[in-house]
Amino acid sequence: MAVLKRLARAGVVLASAAVLASCQLATHPITTNGYGPSDGIRVVVADGINVENLLVVTEAEGETGYVIGSIVNNTGTDATVLLDIGESGSPSPFEVPARGNINLTESDMTVESVDAAPGATIPTTIQGPDGFNEVRATPVLDGTLPEYAEFLETATAP
Repeated sequence: MAVLKRLARAGVVLASAAVLASCQLATHPITTNGYGPSDGIRVVVADGINVENLLVVTEAEGETGYVIGSIVNNTGTDATVLLDIGESGSPSPFEVPARGNINLTESDMTVESVDAAPGATIPTTIQGPDGFNEVRATPVLDGTLPEYAEFLETATAP
């Protein structure tokens, strides 16, 4: 009788383990979803081409805005991505080399006069390969966070 109880308990344990293991098969792992762990936005322009951490830092509405972010090309061919931040009407083209990236901070991209206060968003038109053309809301931040305060101090220094 004791042997039957042990076999029954073992059977329940094995069945429970099998049921719990099957939950993993039916669940999409969240770690496979791409996301931008930052204050800026992430835009998938094409397969292997992304705009990462795009945001604008400014002292206040109407002031110069400094663009932060990067364009990443993980494909085997060069790609052109155009950014028009704040509806300036004159998109800035970026030729991104194959398996390379462009740091927008280092490219000194600016918005002459930001049409939104920090905490709001401004529209950005992003154009890329294969006819990609989307408008996204890009966050506008100020120097409240230390990493952006340091950037504004450096960017506005004479």
